Amino acid sequence: MGGARDPMKPNSINFNAATNALALVGIAQDFTMCEDQSSTDISGSYSFIYYFKVNPLVQKWAKASTGTDEEFADVVFSTDGQYLVVEQVSNQMYLILDVLGNLVNAISFTYTAFYDNFHLHNALISSNRQVYLQNRFKDTSTNKYNIYLMKFPMTINAALPTYILQMNYLSGNTYQIALEFTPCEANLWSIIHDDQQAYLFIQYLSAITGAVIGTPFYFDRTMDYLSVFLKVKNFPVIGDLMVTAISDNYGDCVALITAKMESGSMVYKSFNKGGMQELGGYKNYFLDLQIRSETNYLVILSTNDQIVYLGSFDTSSTTVTLTFSEVLYYITNLDTVGAFYGDSLFYFVHSSEHVKYTQSGTQSHVATQLSLIFSTNDQTQSHQTINVDAQPHVINMVAFSSATKTWQFNTVTSMFSLTKPSVSLVNIRGAISYSICQTENIYITLKQIVNDCDGWQQLTLSDGSPLPSNINFNNASFLLVLRPMGIIGSLKFNLIKTYTSDWSTDIKEIELIGLEDGCLKLKNSSTLLPINVPLNYVYQYQISAFENNSTTNVVTQKDSSSTESWFGVSGQKLIFSPTNFMDLGLRIVKFNLYDQVQKSGTYSLSLTITNTAPIFRYGGPQKSIIVPYKVKEIIPFTDLFDSEGHPITITLSQMPYLSLLSGNNGFQIYCDDSSKIQNPQTFQITLTDPQPLSSTYSFSVVFTNVAPKFSGSTPFSTLKKIKVNQIYSFPLPTIEDDQDPSLVKIKNDLPAFIDFSDGVYTIAPIAREHVGKFKFSIELKDDLLSTKYEYECQVTNQPPVLSGEIEDQHALLNNETVYQLPKIYDHEGMPVIITPTYDGETNTPKWAKFIWDTFMFYPTKASEVGNHTIQISYTDNVITKPKKASFIVTIVSDIAQMIKEDNKTLNIKQPTIIDQKSTKITAKFQILTISKSSLLQLRIISAKARGHIVEQINNNNLVIRISSMDNQVVQYSIKNMIKDSGRIDIKLYFPHPTSLSHGITPDVLEVYFNDTIQFIGQGTVVTLPSGSYKQIDIPTQANDRSIVIGNAIIQGMSGLLFAAIPGGVFLNFFLSMFFQYVWSLLNDLSFLTILTLVSMNVPGIVQMIQNVMLNFIYLDILKTDQWFIPYVFGVEDEEEADRGLNSFFDQNGFSSVNSLKNLQSSLIYVILILLLYSAMMFFRLMGDHFARLQKLAESMESKLVWNYPIRFFIQQYSPFFFAAIINLHDLRFTDTNFGYILGSFITPIIFIWLAGGSILVFSVIFVHRDCLDSQQFKSLYGSALQGLKIPPHSYLAPYLNLIYILRWTLTGIIMVNLRNYPGLQLQSLLLISILQQIFNILVQPYDEKIENFMNLMNEIFVTVYLHILFILTEFSAAEEDGLTNEMRQFLGWALLAVVFLSIFTNISKLAIIIFYRMKKRCKRMTAKVLESQLQRQNEFENPRDKNRPKLLPTMRKESKKFNKEQDIEKQFMNQFNKKSNVRRKKSRRTLKSPSLIDTGLCNAEKCDGLRQQARDLSKVQNRLDTSQNRASNVGKWEKYKSERKLH
Repeated sequence: MGGARDPMKPNSINFNAATNALALVGIAQDFTMCEDQSSTDISGSYSFIYYFKVNPLVQKWAKASTGTDEEFADVVFSTDGQYLVVEQVSNQMYLILDVLGNLVNAISFTYTAFYDNFHLHNALISSNRQVYLQNRFKDTSTNKYNIYLMKFPMTINAALPTYILQMNYLSGNTYQIALEFTPCEANLWSIIHDDQQAYLFIQYLSAITGAVIGTPFYFDRTMDYLSVFLKVKNFPVIGDLMVTAISDNYGDCVALITAKMESGSMVYKSFNKGGMQELGGYKNYFLDLQIRSETNYLVILSTNDQIVYLGSFDTSSTTVTLTFSEVLYYITNLDTVGAFYGDSLFYFVHSSEHVKYTQSGTQSHVATQLSLIFSTNDQTQSHQTINVDAQPHVINMVAFSSATKTWQFNTVTSMFSLTKPSVSLVNIRGAISYSICQTENIYITLKQIVNDCDGWQQLTLSDGSPLPSNINFNNASFLLVLRPMGIIGSLKFNLIKTYTSDWSTDIKEIELIGLEDGCLKLKNSSTLLPINVPLNYVYQYQISAFENNSTTNVVTQKDSSSTESWFGVSGQKLIFSPTNFMDLGLRIVKFNLYDQVQKSGTYSLSLTITNTAPIFRYGGPQKSIIVPYKVKEIIPFTDLFDSEGHPITITLSQMPYLSLLSGNNGFQIYCDDSSKIQNPQTFQITLTDPQPLSSTYSFSVVFTNVAPKFSGSTPFSTLKKIKVNQIYSFPLPTIEDDQDPSLVKIKNDLPAFIDFSDGVYTIAPIAREHVGKFKFSIELKDDLLSTKYEYECQVTNQPPVLSGEIEDQHALLNNETVYQLPKIYDHEGMPVIITPTYDGETNTPKWAKFIWDTFMFYPTKASEVGNHTIQISYTDNVITKPKKASFIVTIVSDIAQMIKEDNKTLNIKQPTIIDQKSTKITAKFQILTISKSSLLQLRIISAKARGHIVEQINNNNLVIRISSMDNQVVQYSIKNMIKDSGRIDIKLYFPHPTSLSHGITPDVLEVYFNDTIQFIGQGTVVTLPSGSYKQIDIPTQANDRSIVIGNAIIQGMSGLLFAAIPGGVFLNFFLSMFFQYVWSLLNDLSFLTILTLVSMNVPGIVQMIQNVMLNFIYLDILKTDQWFIPYVFGVEDEEEADRGLNSFFDQNGFSSVNSLKNLQSSLIYVILILLLYSAMMFFRLMGDHFARLQKLAESMESKLVWNYPIRFFIQQYSPFFFAAIINLHDLRFTDTNFGYILGSFITPIIFIWLAGGSILVFSVIFVHRDCLDSQQFKSLYGSALQGLKIPPHSYLAPYLNLIYILRWTLTGIIMVNLRNYPGLQLQSLLLISILQQIFNILVQPYDEKIENFMNLMNEIFVTVYLHILFILTEFSAAEEDGLTNEMRQFLGWALLAVVFLSIFTNISKLAIIIFYRMKKRCKRMTAKVLESQLQRQNEFENPRDKNRPKLLPTMRKESKKFNKEQDIEKQFMNQFNKKSNVRRKKSRRTLKSPSLIDTGLCNAEKCDGLRQQARDLSKVQNRLDTSQNRASNVGKWEKYKSERKLH
């Protein structure tokens, strides 16, 4: 700042964090305040203030006072940085400026002898624009000074202060030192110094009232030439902390004073230290103070205006220290001021004649009288050439106590008059003017970058472009040559110095003002106003009058700096013809005038080349658009227009609510933010062409939401009064909503008798609690709003009524009397329940029978003769108490007695006596089944006239009623009724089929006849009596789609079942182990499929599919129920007595309790095995005569003894056990039907066979436990251990099949005996599954890892299946109503998913294993074929092919060798065989089959010893030799073939 002839002395610098601004005040000498070299210096001085923005440091403005020899001493920011207080001392006043440098107010008063040091702040401006000033005034009567503190508003005369405070102490040398706010501006801290008495007064005052708070602090220490800084900072824990740092130039000492509130009182602490070398000099003072933390405070120290130190106070321990670090070192400085800013940076300013500093280890020098601003941080470490400490200097400070005084501020009621002075501030000039029509030479030495660091300088225009052609600059002499035709007006340059050390740069801005006085010029150059030139248009601009011309022939010339092709001149016209988009925008062209003698300066003309923006021709979208909430609204574009035909780009604001349609056809509005409803949203559409030039259209959108409602009449509006058992059904009315009506949620608050499902309301009051007045509501609700409809209705009920009188009856001994009660009508059509009592007892006597509404009396004992009172109670289950009626039944021994006893009665009712001569047949009916598709099948059971009875059945005499578990009325209708030869198929329709049997227990369908159906033929009376009654459990119903899916799956699995046997035989031809894997697959799936017998309703089609799977596992493909069962049991008319244990057994193949019926195909398999054994024995007997039969018998023996029987026993254990244990519940050893007798006799035989077989299998494994891997054991009993580990690998694994048998036994007992307790079934089965999993994990029973893995996976499937069944129980439901239908359907599909996943996993495993086995088998077969071909070629070898290689050893040699080894083995084994000494019979029939438990196997194995090992080694060696010979021969054969091809 400043220049060589304008030396500047800085007095105060201050930083404001709120505005990031820096203010500097001081004094300068050049009164004219010019930087021109040619300006005349005027003696005197002036006050200045510079205002900067920091980071980077930029000068915003500079002001100077027009008064002579004035000096600004202090500058202070307001808290928010919007105002500054500047203190002037020579002409005593305070100036208040805003951030733009404007003078807001000025206050002047008389005071004398300002303190020697200017580094003091005694003025404040609060955030509410109150000014606080602390000054001293001289009392002329005592020639002593007093300190005053005043407060007044910023914009009014200070003569009317809010308050004035006066110290109650006067002294000859009293000075104001510091004034500071607390952070909240509620209080003030004040410091006053009495130089005469060496006291420093610190007081805490209220900023509002001026009252002194607490006791003032008096620091008694002889100090002079003080620099004092007071700061206050708030901390969350301790509150406000006051810190004062003091430096004493006279005593070379420093002091520190802190204060904070503790326990409601202000606690002061003070420390000092004298004789410090850092303060040893002429001018040593603090520049600023900063509170870094609660215990750390920083100060800037200037020593002799030469060295700047950074000091750090540390009060964290009992010893307070002050550490100095050198920052920069100066020589021949005049003045220094400084200020902290931020957390680690500070500024300081020097006025200097010669400056020396170090940067990056390189010394640089500056020789000037300018003031310099430096910025550094607390990490800078200087390395000077002078003798300074290498390490920071640490000083220990001593605690110092305060003195006791009573001096403090008091309120003053009257005060001297203050005046408002006259003051003028002007801007400091910084430009150089010159004439443009003559050559000017200007030295800008004073404006160069003032340092002599190595580098070079250059001069450019402010925008970085080169200098104009009429300007030359010498960067050595700093001579600027300005030739004629320069730029008129202001032209700014940058003087740039680039340093060679680090290529950094410094820039100084220079402004030149070209003057055209006396030159050829436009008469009024201000008429060169900016113009607009359209694109693709020729525009001519006529130059107006000019002056100072030498001739009349004045023309325009295009300046050489204007290179635009679209700009030209002609005479006195400027011609513009832009055609390119690149030319658009603001352009400045330059030209001059020429009169053939002289030229004018260069003029600049601003023009804007314009392009028409695209628009909406008819105004665009509406200014206000209303769009429903969450509804998509399309706004089309129909009037887009661009005059140049350019393509238009459309952009929208706030894209979350607006989106453009393809092809610029419009836009879509959609809002799903509810907070925007009814709040107008402003949007903009911008149309842009390729320039780009755009036009913007604003419009507002109001998003609305209207509550949903019913259109037309509302539900229940006409339903005020209804009767019990009246069923109303109507659909939900149409819903209107400004959103999507399908998304409206319906909340029903309905009584129990009103149901809402699938959009239909069904009203069906049927129970006692449904009678009365009810209030209910329907609420329609969208995302935000709702509409509630409230209703009230009354449900009425009348008791049932007898249609006639009940008459007394007579009954004849040993004869049947039938009496039908009069019809009992119920007004509402509710079913009437009649309950009789006999002589006051509820138990029905043996001589009476009551069905529905008919009594049948058949007395047989003399003791029953007499009068009996029968009372009936009838109710519709709605009325509170049943109605009652009674009559008397008189039982007589003969008719004569009855007439004799009633001879007084005129009206004698004869009992109905059946004609004993007619053949009386009582027909019955049976419910065959009700399917998942709601097909009910009935059958009439009668010896005769079944078809006639069926024809008389109709909707009037056939009553169907459904008893649901929750006592809800189930609506149904009969779609059709098909009658055919004693059978009736009734197709029922249920509005909500999935709601049937949706609980753990099934709903019950009841069928009864309310009228007697009779057919009278010749000598025959067939009667289906009234009241005939049957019931059946309803299975879970499935919809049509599920039925179709289920049937498709069942057909597919049935086809797979039929294809499995022939396909397996085919595969077994190639892969002998195929059936082993099939048995394994069936065992793996069996435990999962049997879970369908759990007495729980499973939703969906899971039970259908599992039933087919169960038949698949049991290989039930022979359809024995269609031919074998009718053959054994004959034709049965009374099948009603033979049904499954419950509906779940019925649905899963156990539809009978007879073991023969339940065994089905398994029984046929047993018969076939027995036939095979018989055939084998027959072939043995005939073997002496027919050798082929003997071989066939041996072949059958190798398979039937014992592998196949053991495998069949394990596989078919479960169906036999289930059939036998079920038959225990209905043993019939005496019956008219042979089939039931046979089944009852077979049942104990099955138990004996199963128990004995299990014991024998266990014995075989246990007895041969040491030789389970022997070939003899495998050939006889290998199927019992197929695929299992054997000792020593595992001692438990061989018993896995027995564990499965035990599990099947427990499962059968659980399924049958706990069939009425599904909860116990699930718990027991889950426990068994978990124990099985533990066994599988610990034992790993299978040889192959994949088998162990699949075994565990199948058990996991069982566990998951059981857990889903747990969820389906009512006990697992969280709500009282249990699971919803939707949830049950979902769980049904989950069960189905578990089943199919299990099937898919197991079949995939089977397919993979079969693939690899077949691949291996094919390789073996290929090798055998190759061997046979080579052998044949060897046998028929051509004598010419003598060199042909021998491909294989002859089979004869190998056969002899193998037979020889077998003979040796047999001879060795005979020594240990107990039967070796027995002479063999010549007959081939003497070949004995080994017994099931043959202990000789293990004995032979144990006695082999070293010979057996040697024989085994010999076999292995022979095989290796054979394979090597084969490989060698194959190689020779290939070589031979290749040689033959060459020939």
